[in-house]
Amino acid sequence: MFLLLVQACAVMAQEPEYRAKNYPDGGGLMYDGYFIGDKPVSITRYFEDGRISSVQQFDADGNSTIVIYTVGATPYAEGAYKGKKRDGVWRFFSPKDGHPVILITYNNGVKDGQYMEYFDNGVALDSMNYSADKIDGERVKCFTNGQKQAVINYRAGVLDGAYISFSDDGSKVVEGTFSVGLRDGVWRFYDNDGSVTEYKFKNGHCKKYEAFLKKESAEADIDRHIAEPSFESIQ
Repeated sequence: MFLLLVQACAVMAQEPEYRAKNYPDGGGLMYDGYFIGDKPVSITRYFEDGRISSVQQFDADGNSTIVIYTVGATPYAEGAYKGKKRDGVWRFFSPKDGHPVILITYNNGVKDGQYMEYFDNGVALDSMNYSADKIDGERVKCFTNGQKQAVINYRAGVLDGAYISFSDDGSKVVEGTFSVGLRDGVWRFYDNDGSVTEYKFKNGHCKKYEAFLKKESAEADIDRHIAEPSFESIQ
């Protein structure tokens, strides 16, 4: 027991050792960093042209934080690993100008928590919550001006609950309810002239609405300016 304790203390007292490796056939530096025994403390990886591709810092348990690069000094992604699995908040950026593109929250490699996507101007185009890798709760989609485009509800990855979509001026386009992935009850479609058309669904079906879609599809073959209801593209 005493010998094991002495050995453990010796390992703890070790100074980090610098190591480096080059690309084969006389290439430049592939990576360099510091290690204690076979455990990394910090590693910097490089592209073959010498640019930094990632910087990773490790703790004593083998967990780490990392910043990943593509072009120049602008980060492409940053986040943390629990062992070899993504954990916590990860942020991804545009390689062109560095603006945020996606935010994903992980729990031991699985999406669990806040998820967001962004337009080039920084406005959130899509935001939702994941639970055990499935969308759960309210999802909000927006136009580039920040105005809501749709509010959609999910339960364990399935459409369930209220749904409403808007035009970019804030007026309603469609509203209704889903039940276990199927349209249920009364759905209202709002026209530009202020009129409202109602369709009543049961188990995802409505003969009146299906006839309307069939008629519109036939007309669309002649006049390509006729579009499907905006709900269909947002779903």
